[in-house]
Amino acid sequence: MSDDLPVFEVTTAAAAAAARRLTTAAKVRALIGSPAGDDTKIETLIDGVSGECASQCGLARPANMASVPTFGQEVVKATWLKACRSRGTMLILPWRVAITPGQVVEDGVNLTVNVDYRLVGGGMLERISGDTPVRWSGGKIVVPYTAGWVLPDGVPAELDRQVIEQVKMA
Repeated sequence: MSDDLPVFEVTTAAAAAAARRLTTAAKVRALIGSPAGDDTKIETLIDGVSGECASQCGLARPANMASVPTFGQEVVKATWLKACRSRGTMLILPWRVAITPGQVVEDGVNLTVNVDYRLVGGGMLERISGDTPVRWSGGKIVVPYTAGWVLPDGVPAELDRQVIEQVKMA
């Protein structure tokens, strides 16, 4: 494996199917004018559409493939193994939405956010010294982070509407 690509793990997966759904059966029923009732079929369709959205968006898959990609909130970890050379100033985290980094460790040293590194757009971590970008070392780098939205409430309205439309068509 290239030392530029991290090993990606899901350490705490989104627990249940409901934690992976991009919308609710109630919202779908409201759109199609269906009365309340057994939501099993609608939820199965939502599960399929939610999974397809994650797949089409290219969300990072864990190295062990133990869980499927989701927009739902999970605790994950990216590990860059020891390399023969230093890296650039940016590390790109495996793609998931809404990233909140935990304790970043570089070559056994705990780093401080906005002192030693900063999170920049697109899930990238920039190594800094003062206000100046510097290269990440060739040592092992471990970045635990929380990624994803609390579903279904955290989903942007545009995506929610599109998921409902896909479920309606199904």
